[in-house]
Amino acid sequence: MITIVLLTHAGLGEAFAAALRHIFGAMPPALEILEILPDQPPEEGQRRLWGLLEKIGDGDAMLILNDLYGATPANLIPATLPEGRVAAVGGL
Repeated sequence: MITIVLLTHAGLGEAFAAALRHIFGAMPPALEILEILPDQPPEEGQRRLWGLLEKIGDGDAMLILNDLYGATPANLIPATLPEGRVAAVGGL
């Protein structure tokens, strides 16, 4: 299974999820939303992201979609991702 993570600034991930529910009538089963709050220490967001990465099962993969390249959410993505199992794309 491929887990999709929406890694965004506060409010944006939930807005995308609401649009998905409106268009498709339901949320994809393997969608995770990780929003970074304005006053949240970056270490907390990074810890939460690593928690999601650790959940990837054998043979599974993860696609991380972040809202803006170079912004805090994108900067939380580790430089070394599990090769072949995790990909990140910026510019939602």
